[in-house]
Amino acid sequence: MPRIRNWKDLTFYRPAKQTQYVHIDALFGEPGRNVIDFDLIESQFRHLMRVAVSVREGAISSTLLL
Repeated sequence: MPRIRNWKDLTFYRPAKQTQYVHIDALFGEPGRNVIDFDLIESQFRHLMRVAVSVREGAISSTLLL
């Protein structure tokens, strides 16, 4: 069974505002908040992949990127 260490310090995100979970809904904060912004991810996906490939191929180090 997988475990998450220090889960009280984490912020959990819902896939949609209306998503509700029976037993773990309190972990996500108040309803309608902490929702994944899929439009933002889609608009920046190309740039994210460029960075990921550059790090994987060794063109740039992850520490330099940060």
